[in-house]
Amino acid sequence: MAIRSCAIFNWQKMQRRRRSWKHIGTCLNCAREAAFPGWFRRIVLKHCDRLIRGKPLASVPLQAAEGWASQESDQAQAVEQREMKDKVLEAIDSLPDHERDAVMLYYISGHSQKEVGEFLDVPVTTVKKRLFSAEALA
Repeated sequence: MAIRSCAIFNWQKMQRRRRSWKHIGTCLNCAREAAFPGWFRRIVLKHCDRLIRGKPLASVPLQAAEGWASQESDQAQAVEQREMKDKVLEAIDSLPDHERDAVMLYYISGHSQKEVGEFLDVPVTTVKKRLFSAEALA
């Protein structure tokens, strides 16, 4: 019964989120939409696990939480970081296809140069040259 109520609660939560995402329609939300099933499954499993193990969800009165500092830096710094990220992604998008692929795999996805070379079916020296050329253009 507890698992059923937990699943129903999370299903309703999922439906509310999906409705709000449909109104926005940005690329970022498309990525969130694709990640949604895994996220939902994880939430349901965690809630069910808490119910089965009998661990109560930790809660703090609102008055006690007033003095806690925010996990994020101040708003101006957050905006600046977002703008910098947008500029970097814009610069990456302006690269030629072969260099963009190497940069995305190496810097964004975090693969080694050897792995990038194997994936693109080119020697490691070619990957190094593409990364060097991309840095020079940026």
